[in-house]
Amino acid sequence: MKLSIKTLEYEDNPRPWEFHIPPRELNRSPFKDNRPFIKSLTVERSSANTPGISDDPIFTLMFQTQAMPSNRAMNTSQSDRYLHFNISSLRFPNRRPSDTGDYISKILKAGIRINERTYWFYGHSNSHLRARSCILMSANSAEDAYGIVMDMGNFKAIKTAAKCEFTQFKLASCSQTLRAGAKRIGLLFSTAEVGVNLPVAETEDIKDIMSKDGKLEMSDGCGLISCNLSCAIAKKLDIHFESKVYVPNVFQLRYRGYKV
Repeated sequence: MKLSIKTLEYEDNPRPWEFHIPPRELNRSPFKDNRPFIKSLTVERSSANTPGISDDPIFTLMFQTQAMPSNRAMNTSQSDRYLHFNISSLRFPNRRPSDTGDYISKILKAGIRINERTYWFYGHSNSHLRARSCILMSANSAEDAYGIVMDMGNFKAIKTAAKCEFTQFKLASCSQTLRAGAKRIGLLFSTAEVGVNLPVAETEDIKDIMSKDGKLEMSDGCGLISCNLSCAIAKKLDIHFESKVYVPNVFQLRYRGYKV
């Protein structure tokens, strides 16, 4: 069930969004069982349908709950802390596209407050970015939400990439290095099935094989996996081929910000 909570109009300096949603709606599960769910804010577009007055669209902010995605960045035991924010339909008429981007950036930087809890920009996957959506998280400050992301991997060399992401939907204006870093962080928010738990102590980084002139990485995105771990993943995922247990020779893994 969707709940209309605000009609949007363009403002150069929009006031921070603050809403009160009845607890019954705020905690309404979209499922009949106990599956985790999260809050969602979506901008919907409709026509004014007022002949002779205006053909400008009407943008309405809708609230509902939805299934919680499965990824490394979101903890199912804290599902009430997350908010999915979708602005795919929001493009203010008679304004430059950058004006809409600036409007949303100001909203995100101020935080969205719902029932005494403030939700800050947390991150997005590559598919979120294409769909013009992102995940917000309830935290004491934007810096706290940012710190949680930084603790999920070795992102020290690309810290500015997360700050680049924070500008939301403006990665095209960032350098290639920052875009690559933001995509790496985005893997944390990509939906993926959990295979096995792998302690960091049982892994090691392997240096890339470089071209003779040292300019090209010849093994970027490649790695090695032990037979024991391959078998454990195949067993966990119950992989079969022609009715027989099958252990693949090649896997695509997402682990601690790596994609190999």
